[in-house]
Amino acid sequence: MDANPPSRLNISRWALEHPSLTRYLMVVLMLLGFAAYFQLGQDEDPPFTFRAMVVQAVWPGAWVAAMIGAEVEMKNTATASSPSAGRRAVVTAPR
Repeated sequence: MDANPPSRLNISRWALEHPSLTRYLMVVLMLLGFAAYFQLGQDEDPPFTFRAMVVQAVWPGAWVAAMIGAEVEMKNTATASSPSAGRRAVVTAPR
């Protein structure tokens, strides 16, 4: 029988026995990683569409009715100069 067990590759032992080569490989891989990162493409919009999206905004002191009322008033004010602007709708929020 052999006194030495079969030799397997031990990466940790190899790295400790060759510190200069280990440092060199780490620096090269880090530089290649930085170069690859800056070569990545950027998409402004994802290539798929969302079927539904929920948006929740927290605004202390605001009610939904007040926001809708402000929007209706803005639309009516914007169309006040048109000839068909005869009526004005105002939605008020409960206090």
